[in-house]
Amino acid sequence: MKVLLLPDRPDWAFDRKAKGIVGYNSDPRIKYSVQYVINGQPINWNDWNVVVVFFVMEYPAGIQSQKTLRNCFSARWLTGDYARENVAEMINTSRAVVIANHFIYDGIKDLIKVPVTIIEDAADPKLFYPKKLPTEAPFTALFAGNASSPIKRFHLIQRACVEAGVTLRVVSGLPLEAMNDIYNRADVLVNFGLQEGGPVTMPEAALCGVPTIIPIGVGLSDRMPCFAVKGYVDLVNILKRLKANPKEAKQKGWEARQKALRCFTSQIMSDKYAKCIMEMFGQSTTAD
Repeated sequence: MKVLLLPDRPDWAFDRKAKGIVGYNSDPRIKYSVQYVINGQPINWNDWNVVVVFFVMEYPAGIQSQKTLRNCFSARWLTGDYARENVAEMINTSRAVVIANHFIYDGIKDLIKVPVTIIEDAADPKLFYPKKLPTEAPFTALFAGNASSPIKRFHLIQRACVEAGVTLRVVSGLPLEAMNDIYNRADVLVNFGLQEGGPVTMPEAALCGVPTIIPIGVGLSDRMPCFAVKGYVDLVNILKRLKANPKEAKQKGWEARQKALRCFTSQIMSDKYAKCIMEMFGQSTTAD
């Protein structure tokens, strides 16, 4: 089974996912390759049994729906970037879809006509683990991701940290290997996105023993020990509380690490993708 993984660009979230799938592949029937959308390299569909498209709205030239496994990692329709119907239309041009959590699935399931598999974000415990490194300030919050995306609501994170008197460090697009030290120099990861898959930064931080602040009903907020907030005021208040009592953050981070090791490692994710691919595609698609 020849499978092409199609993340958007190197070192971003989808690339981290692809590297985890490839690096922990335990199914000898599957041979993975990776190609980046940003490079614009054409796909020879005859070379592949399956093409895994990570960004739901990406539409590779000459798409062959019977060979396409599409992914849906965020509810982009919440920001008005795409209508819910447009997202569903793209998903339904595929043979099957992977959706990152039940919150996202519940928001679109009435329009989906193809088989659905829920596979949550995960991280590599060989790359992410606790280290005793000094933080930049007595209490440091971290934002890791695309600050320009409206769905992230980064401007509200900035404002909340100022109001709470908390130092905020912002990183984006760093190599995967550099992120372990970044997480270990923070007390808490802050994500205030409208909807997320994990986000992948959440299990990465958790494996480092760093907890996440994240809205209720978003991403892994119901599955990973975290500080789930109702809204902006709640975000400010939890930042103030953790700054005054950093041991609370450390305890939650330890709980998050234990849960991540049990449920959200790259090995677990890779095995789920292999199972999904073999069940959904089997040997019924041909590759030269």
